[in-house]
Amino acid sequence: MSKINREELESKANRESLETLVAARTEQLRQALQKNSDLLEFLKQLQSMQSLNEIRQAVKVEIAKLEPQSAASVPRFGGNPGEPVPEVDPDDLKTLWRETNDLQAQPAGQNVAIGLELMKTTLKPGANAEAIFYRSSMIWLLKQFAPDQLAPWIRDGQVSDAAVRTMAMIPMEWIGHTVREGLPFDVEDFFRRLSDER
Repeated sequence: MSKINREELESKANRESLETLVAARTEQLRQALQKNSDLLEFLKQLQSMQSLNEIRQAVKVEIAKLEPQSAASVPRFGGNPGEPVPEVDPDDLKTLWRETNDLQAQPAGQNVAIGLELMKTTLKPGANAEAIFYRSSMIWLLKQFAPDQLAPWIRDGQVSDAAVRTMAMIPMEWIGHTVREGLPFDVEDFFRRLSDER
């Protein structure tokens, strides 16, 4: 076999291998975007529900849909359920909160997600991105489910520095895949601490 033919075959094999990898990665991304879209739709449904009992039932149904997947196939995020979530730098939490808010401000109909690796590039070196993301998610949940209580600490759609500082340091625990009552931190204590900052 001539050198040119061998190089052509190697080049063709490399191209086919690369095409296979690109196709597989594209499918992974498509599935991830679909899951994000499904989650967003579910959260919108939760917003329209009137009672806590309705919300609990809807969450149980969603969990039942996910349970057939083996726990081993679910990537680990954060610490073990019940363990404390580390406190984070309020500046990092504020940065991530603003970044995700800016992404959510995209034109209607566009679902946008930010990956953990991309998220890390916006934070200080050595920052615990998982803990920051988790605590940022709790701010979002408060905005959805306790908007009136949080309203004094929101200006022009932005959460106040005091609310960010409080969320960065309040004791909190990681949750697992089981249904739990309430949020993984003491909401009353959160608002008490926040009031003390005034």
